[in-house]
Amino acid sequence: MATSLVWRQPAQALLRARTSHGCVLSAQCFASTYTTSTTSGDDTTPALTPLQRARLSLQAAAGALADPSRADLVAALGETTGDFALRAMARRLNNTPHGRGILETQPLFDDAFYDACARAPPSTLGAAYHTFMTKRGFHPSERPAVRYVSNDDARGAAGDLKYVMLRYRQVHDIWHVLFGLNTTVFGELVLKAIEARQTGLPMCYMSAFVAPAARLPRAQRERFYAVYLPWAWRAGNTCVDLMAVDYNEAVEKPLEDVRREWRISVAPAQVAITPSSPSSGS
Repeated sequence: MATSLVWRQPAQALLRARTSHGCVLSAQCFASTYTTSTTSGDDTTPALTPLQRARLSLQAAAGALADPSRADLVAALGETTGDFALRAMARRLNNTPHGRGILETQPLFDDAFYDACARAPPSTLGAAYHTFMTKRGFHPSERPAVRYVSNDDARGAAGDLKYVMLRYRQVHDIWHVLFGLNTTVFGELVLKAIEARQTGLPMCYMSAFVAPAARLPRAQRERFYAVYLPWAWRAGNTCVDLMAVDYNEAVEKPLEDVRREWRISVAPAQVAITPSSPSSGS
């Protein structure tokens, strides 16, 4: 359901969100949701009660399904429903030396990473990622801030949940490159199925299993459920934990070598990356 273009649009106030019935959610509708907040650095995280979180999740799900271009709604849905999955991912990271290093150093897909990709030799992972991004006018720094996951929620080995959510968003585009998936709506939904298997995020499951029924024409929908969903599930299950790999270290490695090392299978041709692929994806 979510698309790469979706994530990159500036985050709008959720007060302007539209539901699937087309009615504008009023300020009164969200008034109680924003009564208190916790602040960490420059980021302000609303402190939601369980009831407020459930309400926001339902409204975000309805609005995002009706209008997948609403970056704010897609982001809110992922954050308000992702606590259990974020904790599980953080525990997996914390259970390996390299994963613990990721939680401690919190590497980002920032300008330095992007510049390193631009300098990478042809046919490497970094070069393929940089080409993918530049052709679509994307930049890794354009991912929205995490708003509804608080560091205060992290307990013990759970690690920094805000960073885990941000890392999930930032690795999305490099997963496009690894699996050879384009950024059409169809391609994005296929990638969401891989993400569901890799991350366990409910938003990914909704996008992979529910959204195709609402967003795809009949012929594409039948092909998605019969062919591509099973392939994506196998691909996400077979490869290594892609939240825990060192992307910086792999920038200058040949793309095909990285795929073999990480047990990546490339997508069927119909959703493979092509220069003419429209930039409408998660």
